[in-house]
Amino acid sequence: MDGYRRWERRTTAWLTALAVISLANFVLSAALGRARAFTDPVDYVVWAAFASDYAVRLYLSEDRRRFVRSHPIDLLAVVVPAIRALRVIAVFLRIGIVAARSRSERLLTSTALVALTVVLAGAGAVLRSEKKAPGSNIHTYSDAVWWALTTVTTVGYGDRFPVTAEGRVVGGALMVIGIGVMGMVTAALAYRFITTSDDPDALPLDVRLKQLESRLDEVTTLLRPQGDQQAENSA
Repeated sequence: MDGYRRWERRTTAWLTALAVISLANFVLSAALGRARAFTDPVDYVVWAAFASDYAVRLYLSEDRRRFVRSHPIDLLAVVVPAIRALRVIAVFLRIGIVAARSRSERLLTSTALVALTVVLAGAGAVLRSEKKAPGSNIHTYSDAVWWALTTVTTVGYGDRFPVTAEGRVVGGALMVIGIGVMGMVTAALAYRFITTSDDPDALPLDVRLKQLESRLDEVTTLLRPQGDQQAENSA
């Protein structure tokens, strides 16, 4: 397990950067119409890095079946390389700054990152299929982002909508994801409001560890034989 943790610490920053590059590469290719001769090699390199990372972590894991069951997004990011957003979401779960926060902050941060990733990726995907389609009303990336925002938030403004089969599939996925994301946002905000500073879970991890050490010292002092305490006091 030590080797597994060392590997994660060494690779998380690199995978985060690669995931962001992959998503940006996809968004730019859809928004600016960049040549696939440039974007495809970048995507292949990023996919190979994620596939290698998954294979190494699977090898280093003590319980490989449990690893596969507990990391479904990591597996999907390798098996379904076309969904670049999965790579970004997969590394969010491994970012130390997110994991080090309290539960409410971690939930809010991860939810915001997932929502942002879904909107950007969904906008790029729908623009790629709608940009040159007959009768389409989504022609620019700003149009696509506006449509993705109204879809993922389940507002359904109606001024922008997909007309192709591929665009409607993306829209359906965003609707389903939007229901979950908005539920997560509501839960995160509610948990944040009801959690006070007196709640142990709301405190940072280092503060909770110091409190635990202080309590252990108190327990040790109480359990120490009386003769030892008197000898220590006389000394």
